[in-house]
Amino acid sequence: MATHVPSIGKWYHDIADSRLFKIIAIDDYTLNIDIRYEDGEYSDIDLNSWSQMAVVQTSPPQDWHGSIKTIDSEWLFTDSLYSSAADSDPFAGIEPDTQFGWDEY
Repeated sequence: MATHVPSIGKWYHDIADSRLFKIIAIDDYTLNIDIRYEDGEYSDIDLNSWSQMAVVQTSPPQDWHGSIKTIDSEWLFTDSLYSSAADSDPFAGIEPDTQFGWDEY
């Protein structure tokens, strides 16, 4: 009885298990949904199981970043990245070369 279409990056509450989870990937070919629970446990479910689940879309839990251990490579594939220096120019400190050195070869 899931009335929500699974959406990557959204948090859901499984009412039957009373657990919060986030959808991290959806495989269009196998119709599997990869999820990560609030405690950091990974799991996957198929689309048929999703349609039978009683889930409610919810907001992220308080301090969920502390409970989930992520590695830097996982953040490369997220939809929402946070950068504290978003307004600064990343190339501001780079000086251009005055001489390329192509004549030396």
